[in-house]
Formats: sequence, structure tokens, C-alpha cells
Amino acid sequence: MIASSSWQSIVVPHVLQFSIAIFIVACLMGITSRRWPHFTFLVCMLALLKCLVPPVITSPAGLFTRHSGVAFSPQLQHMEADQVVRLKQTTFASSAGWWQTYQTQATRYQPTLAWTGIQYPGRLVSRDWMFVLLYGWVCGGILVLGRASWQYLRLLRLIRRSRPASSNLVALTGEIQQQLGSSRKVQVLVSDQNFGPACVGFWRPKLILPSQIADGWSGRLLRPVVAHEMAHTRRGDILWGYLQFVAQIVWWFHPLVWWLGRRAHLLCERCCDDEVIASTTCRRADYAESLVRVLELKSSLRAVPLCHAISPAEITSQRLERLMKRCGEYSPAKSKVGWIATALLAAIILPGMQWATAQDGQTTEEEKVQYRSQINQAIASSNWEEAIELLRPVVERDPKNGGALFYLGYALHAKGDLEEALEYHRKAARFPNMKPVALYNCACALALMGEHDQALEQLTAAMDAGFVHESDLRDDPDLKSLFERSEFKALRERTTAQQKAKKKLREFDFWVGEWSVVNAAGDVVGTNRITASDNGHVITEKWTSRSGGTGTSINYYHPEQEQWRQTWVDAEGGVIEYRGKFSDGKMQFEGEMFQPNGTKLLSRMTFTPNSDGTVEQFIENSEDGGKTWTTYFKGTYQPKPVPQKHELTDA
Repeated sequence: MIASSSWQSIVVPHVLQFSIAIFIVACLMGITSRRWPHFTFLVCMLALLKCLVPPVITSPAGLFTRHSGVAFSPQLQHMEADQVVRLKQTTFASSAGWWQTYQTQATRYQPTLAWTGIQYPGRLVSRDWMFVLLYGWVCGGILVLGRASWQYLRLLRLIRRSRPASSNLVALTGEIQQQLGSSRKVQVLVSDQNFGPACVGFWRPKLILPSQIADGWSGRLLRPVVAHEMAHTRRGDILWGYLQFVAQIVWWFHPLVWWLGRRAHLLCERCCDDEVIASTTCRRADYAESLVRVLELKSSLRAVPLCHAISPAEITSQRLERLMKRCGEYSPAKSKVGWIATALLAAIILPGMQWATAQDGQTTEEEKVQYRSQINQAIASSNWEEAIELLRPVVERDPKNGGALFYLGYALHAKGDLEEALEYHRKAARFPNMKPVALYNCACALALMGEHDQALEQLTAAMDAGFVHESDLRDDPDLKSLFERSEFKALRERTTAQQKAKKKLREFDFWVGEWSVVNAAGDVVGTNRITASDNGHVITEKWTSRSGGTGTSINYYHPEQEQWRQTWVDAEGGVIEYRGKFSDGKMQFEGEMFQPNGTKLLSRMTFTPNSDGTVEQFIENSEDGGKTWTTYFKGTYQPKPVPQKHELTDA
């Protein structure tokens, strides 16, 4: 799971950056939309693309990577510990930005700390509220997608009910395609449901005309309508529509995204108007008249969802005025210039992270690495005063930074400032992943301060929280004043028992893995997948034989009886109950086999790990109460499937 601070460090700057990009496009639109609608439309699509490109691209030319006000460059202000080591046994070595440790005694904790954060101080939203916002965001997107999917299914049903167009209409469509320079094959359909006109589909485009237009209009008025929809097809506007649709699903709550989509749709209609007038034989007056006639059919024509289409809502006086005055100033040369200019703008707008500058208090990656290295070197060289001086600003800037609290407490502890160290130990203990070790450090500080009863309480709390290190309770000089206390001896015995139990839980780990199982003759008899739970307490077996048979077993260690248990169940209903121990270098089980026909057998099984990584399995059964035994199975678990000479292959 990504921490809420990580989500905020991505989402917050991204929303701000693409909102600024849309604002810039809106300003540019007022200047260029009338004379250069094609270029303005491409810039709108670029802004929508910016909505979908996360702020991870870097560029020396990027607006949002060089301008200090919107770069949101990471600062050296936050570090988190996934796993924490008691620093009393730890030194540091890092030059790549990750905190690492090596063992000096028996500790097995491995801390992994990283610096993250952006310009705003602390976290804008708590983890719980971040989850609520994220959940609402996803649910809203699903609702928008569901509504659009329902509309699209309606569209498909309407298309299936449409009938093929007449040969004259098909010929007219082909003629107009030639004039527009389009060679794509388009299926022409007529809808008696009176929806359209529209051109739908990208790979297999279909021109849908309502019967009121296809059957009732003359060729003079029908030609502009067909030409307009063919212009959409030639331009590939359906793909641009998909981009707009995805952006509106992801940012369904952002009003600027919907506004930009609406403006882009109007610009797309202008572009088609220009291309039709410039490239076909349609007269301006006929084109305008056909648009007015579509407007007159407003009450009877049904809208086409998710498609570019002539809609009465887009037929305005401004569009008709432009059609009669400025429309038709389109040329392929201008279109190429527009594409080049858009590509240059993309290099400026799309990048979204800081490149390599440090302005107004920002910190470069090189400076962050250097700062981390200074802390590492201070702790590794036992220069506690320098370590404290470096860690204090981190804690002051972010009081909820558990990792910094923990390490600052350790540095103060090592320097001898026990009272202040105890304060930071207790603050670090509020974080669940640090609690066991931080409480242990509290006990050490209290023992050195002579507060023996409180030290024992903290030590007990640390063990209850999961701290299990027998060597610490035996050798740690901080706890020397407690060694003769009966309560401490009891805790030491408890730790010894817990360590022993923990070792018992790992006795069967040699069986965990993906195996190809072969019998004594070298034939592959099946595969077995053995997995362990996160804490290692449960081992699960998933067996599949070559013939298709399956079986499952659950394995666990019973602490009171100090023995391993295995319960096996196969697909035919057979059950085996095993009990055993690990001794003489192998896992040895004994138990009873209950067959589906009601018979019961004694069974014993051993698993022997080999030095080459394989595991030997040997099973024997007895039908006479253990007097005589017969071999049931003897084979080898190989860590990777290996083709055998006797293995069957598909014909």
C-alpha cells in the first residue's frame, strides 16, 4: 500500500499542473480559435493528455520542471521506517539514498528508510481521509464509466436496427470521400429511429443518417451533412474523443476538464466546417441551410452518445456567421505547421517534475544524497552531536516523522542525554512498526537512570509488542542493573522460550517452494507448490499429479505438544492425519490414512533435505497395525521442473 504522503506528492502537484495547463490553453484559445481552429483543437487535446500523464517525466524545457512556483520539487523533510533496528547494535552505510544496516550482534531487523515529501509542510490529508477521498474518486469514475457504457450499448442496439442506405447515397458518400482525400471504406446506414447524423467506429466506420434526412432531403442539402461526417472520419476524431472520454472518467470531479472537453468538441466542429468548405464542392449557403434544417429537427432527432455528430446544440448563430465569412481557410500546409507547434508545446507542458535546479529553498537530489550521507557518517563514526544537529531540523519540520524521532532518540541515548532520549523513544513507540524496539530502548534508558521498576514494565511491554532477542537480554550492558532481578530472569526465560518456539516454526521451511516431483524411476509424477504464511506459522501444500489428481495439506507446529501436524485431503476424499518432529536432519511424520471406502491404514512419512537443494520423500503404509510396512512412495522434489525421458508429451 502506498502511504498517503506518497499519494499526495503525486496527485496534488499533478492536479495543480494540469489545471494551470488548461488555464494557459484557455488564454491561448481566445487568441487562436477563430483564425486557427485546427491548431487550437490540437492544443486542447494536448491539455487533456496532460491530465493523463503523471508528473514523472523530466525535461530541461518543461514549464513545470523549471519554474519554482509549480515544480513541487521534493525536499529533505520526511523519512519513514518500514522495519526498524535497535540502533544500539547498528551502524550505517549508504550513498544511494537508502538507509542500510549490518548486524553487530544477534539482531535481525533490517531498517529501510527513505526521504520523501514536497514543498508544502507536513501532510495535507491524514491517511484515513486520504483513503476516503481515494475511495470516492474511484467510485465516481466507475459511475461515469457505467453511465457511458450503458449509453454505448444503446447506440449498438440502434445501429443493429438500422438498414443499408440506397445505392445513390452510397455513391454520394464515395464521391465526397474522394474530394476529402479519404480512402477508408465506410458503411452507410439509415436509421428509422431518427438518431444521428453521426459517424461511429474507428476501425470499421459507419455513417448513420436518420431516415428523415436520408429519405426526405435533396442531394443539395444531403451533401454537406455527409461531407461533415466524412471529415470527422478522415481526421480520426473518434480517437480524440476516446482521449477526452478517458480524461473525463479519471477527473470526473474537475470542472475544468469538462469545460475543456466541451470547448474541444466545438472546435472539432469548426475544423470539419473548414475542411468541408475548402475540400469539397459544397456551397457555403447550402452548408448553412443544411445546418439550419438540422436545427429545425431538434425535437425529433435523437442524440448519439460518445460520438462526434451534427447536434442541434452546436448550431449557433456564431457558427453560421463564421461559416459565411471566414470558413474555408484550411490548407494541409497550415495543418502541418499546427502539428509542429503542438509538438513543441508538448515538450514544454507534459513534463511534470523538477529537472535539476534548486530555487527558493528547493533541494536537488544530489543535495539530498549528501545530507543523508552526512547523517550516515555521523552515526557510523559515533559523532553523536553532529547526528543530533542534522536530525533535529527533520523532526522539527515534521513532528509525525516516526523514523526521524527514532534515530534522534538513539543518537541522544548514545550521547548520554537519557532524559531527552527517553522522550523521543516514547514518541517513536507510538508508531506500530517501531513500537517493539522503541519500548526496548525506553527500558534501557530507564535502567541506566535507576528507574528499575519502570524499566521492567517497559521491557515487558516491548516483549508483548513482539520484541524477541535473547542475546539482548543476556548481554546488553544498559540492562546490567536488572540482571539479578527475579522479574528480569523471568523475562529472559520467556525470551528463551519464544526464541526456541520461533526456531521450531522454521524447521519445515526447507519444503517451501515450487517443485517437480519424480519417482524412483525418474518419471515426473506431478508438481507441488508449497507456500508459507507471512509469519511462517502455516505451510500449505497444493499437489497436482500428472494424471490430473489433486490434493491439499495444511502443516503447522503445535507449541503445547511440541510437534508438527499435517492434515492431508485429496480430491477423492482420502484423509491423512500426521504428527511428527524434526530430528536427525529430517522431518518425520506418523499417522493414520482414512480411505473413502472406509478402510484405515497406518502411515509414516519422512522429508529429508539434500545439500543440492532437493528434498527426498519416503512414505510407508501398514495394514496390520504396524507389524509390516510396504513402500507407498519414494521420490525426489526438484526445485525446478525438469523434463524426464519417461515423461508423456501431448500428441
